Amino acid sequence: MNKDFKLLPLFLLFFISLNSCNENKNLLFELKQGDLLFQNTGSDKIDNAIKSVTATSLSKSYSHVGMAMQKEDKWFVIEAIPKKGVTLTPLDQFLNRNKTKFNKYQTTVARLERNYNAYISDAITFGLDRIFDPIVLEKSYNIDHSFSPDLYFKHSLEITVYEQLPNEIIIETNPILSKYLTSQPIHHSQKLIRIEESGNHFFTLHLLITYELKMLLLGFGKDCKIIAPNELREDILNELKQSVINYSN
Repeated sequence: MNKDFKLLPLFLLFFISLNSCNENKNLLFELKQGDLLFQNTGSDKIDNAIKSVTATSLSKSYSHVGMAMQKEDKWFVIEAIPKKGVTLTPLDQFLNRNKTKFNKYQTTVARLERNYNAYISDAITFGLDRIFDPIVLEKSYNIDHSFSPDLYFKHSLEITVYEQLPNEIIIETNPILSKYLTSQPIHHSQKLIRIEESGNHFFTLHLLITYELKMLLLGFGKDCKIIAPNELREDILNELKQSVINYSN
């Protein structure tokens, strides 16, 4: 545990209950997204078993952990609770669950080293995806019934869309790729122009020139040749030249 985390002193945790107030501006410690909150709760066999394997010479034993996350200026803790599953608990409620007889918090905060910060967002999403009874917020969401995903992405592959008319794209494919594209069209606008004696097919499509389209065409390799537009042809040619340079070094 001590290799990957920086454990923060317990006495600094008092500020957490004041997190939404102005009083904590001068405090040295501030809770951050993805901080892990450890508690020593419960006394049954499972809790004692967890405590026995988490105790070290440098830190006390713990039986429960949650991850801090901020939503709409409020702090919550993603945690798994027996018989309830994964829940999103308000921070104050989480902290008040584990106090000493002197009404002091008994929660330890651990913060990931910087090298692991990139995983925090995925970890929070992983936890939220497993909540069966999420908190209902007062903020309402109005569906825009005038929006049509089919029309919005009509001239695009995947998710990239911008304000521009689609391009007429012409490609030449060898017999093997031609059979594949005949059965699995790239896009609903795909049409066959002609078939050469060699078996090569010429297809036309009406699409925006996007990153996703370029990656798809590059993936066809030698089986596909861009005929038009010249802009796309040059982009693909430059990408291939750069690939040759990458493999030459």
